[in-house]
Amino acid sequence: MAKRQKHVGSRWPRPLRLLLGFIMFQFGLSSSPLQAAIDPVLFAKPGGATDGFCTSWATACELSFALSSAVSSQEIWVAAGTYKPTAGSDRTATFQLKAGVALYGGFAGDEATRAERDWAAHVTTLSGDLGVANNTTDNSYHVVTGATGATLDGFTCKNRYPIFRTCRTKSNAPQAAKHLFLQRW
Repeated sequence: MAKRQKHVGSRWPRPLRLLLGFIMFQFGLSSSPLQAAIDPVLFAKPGGATDGFCTSWATACELSFALSSAVSSQEIWVAAGTYKPTAGSDRTATFQLKAGVALYGGFAGDEATRAERDWAAHVTTLSGDLGVANNTTDNSYHVVTGATGATLDGFTCKNRYPIFRTCRTKSNAPQAAKHLFLQRW
């Protein structure tokens, strides 16, 4: 009899996660029955996919897509690079955090644990510089908008207009962020 391999990537067996995802979908707690079933960590990198499950560095998604796919209690590990809330010029676009979802920046893109990240060496920037580079009058109004119980850790936020409030929270009870930098020109 063949040895059963240990499941890697989650503490819950896949059939149980799928059942849980279906239940969450039925009660409106997730927009996708499969996405809700999922792994506790999603992965994002610059130029990543805009569909799929974002469940490893090899299948990492764009940050905006990972955020839209995440459900409460998931983490999003974000590789070094610069991320903008939109590829277009919509100045009202923002990285809308989700309740109970934790975003961690500072990854090289090959780590297996959060403890391996180095936010000082692998700078992860959330930028509102949407139009002409360094022209503040066409920048995003709010680069990040908070949510209750959301975590934002290991990021630099910059290039918002007007300059004095880069990251904004509304109705937010934020978790402690040890590595968040707000940059002004």
